[in-house]
Amino acid sequence: MFFIFVVTSDFDFYFIYLVFLLFFFFFFFFFNKPQFQSSTQRTTHTFTQILTLKMSTDTKTADPYKEKARETEASKDKQVQELYGIVDALKTSMLTTRRSDGTLTSRAMNPVRRSGPDFTYFTNIHGDKIPEIENDSHVNVAYVDPSSTNWVSISGTARISQDREKIKQLYNPSIKAWFGDLGDGVNDGSENDPRIALIEVKTKTVNYWYSVGKLGTLANVLVSTVTGEAASPGSLRELNEADIERARIFTL
Repeated sequence: MFFIFVVTSDFDFYFIYLVFLLFFFFFFFFFNKPQFQSSTQRTTHTFTQILTLKMSTDTKTADPYKEKARETEASKDKQVQELYGIVDALKTSMLTTRRSDGTLTSRAMNPVRRSGPDFTYFTNIHGDKIPEIENDSHVNVAYVDPSSTNWVSISGTARISQDREKIKQLYNPSIKAWFGDLGDGVNDGSENDPRIALIEVKTKTVNYWYSVGKLGTLANVLVSTVTGEAASPGSLRELNEADIERARIFTL
């Protein structure tokens, strides 16, 4: 018997894919279940199942999802390149700082430059970020890609710079739109505007998720739902201080 499907949307495609996988797993478990066993065989089989279950439970962690996600053979050099690929494609990050009362605050910002694992942003010297960073230099830079489920969390420290040479080097005409021209001949949004400053983030450690993609994630979650195993639709990577410093050296 043949079926002809007319796919009119992404939803139809994923629905058909799900139905196909459900039929596959149904027939797989149906034709592979033990049949015509004697009472002794059934008892032995049940005892073996119980023993296997007990042994597997003893060795399982409380967070099997995270345990499986950390199983990776990727080299650190490859992980660094994966990291760069994610952040360069996304452009917009969330920069998190700490207020004087201890609460955290985030805002969307596009780095004007990525130098290896480090990031530079334009900012207004009169903005709230300045006293927050001066009070506590620890920051977080985060990226997320809804289309692939890739995400990045970067921990580091920030410093404020008004190095005019750096500002002139990184400045482009679109920056003026964020500062405006106050009409006083000084605060005009140009590269010489004294309000323009830089936030320089030096990365310390990185956690990121490298997904197998939307379709792979869908299939992985479905398989895990049927088998009872924890889903693992990607890899959870961690780059420590030594890894970051090595990446920084190779950037120079």
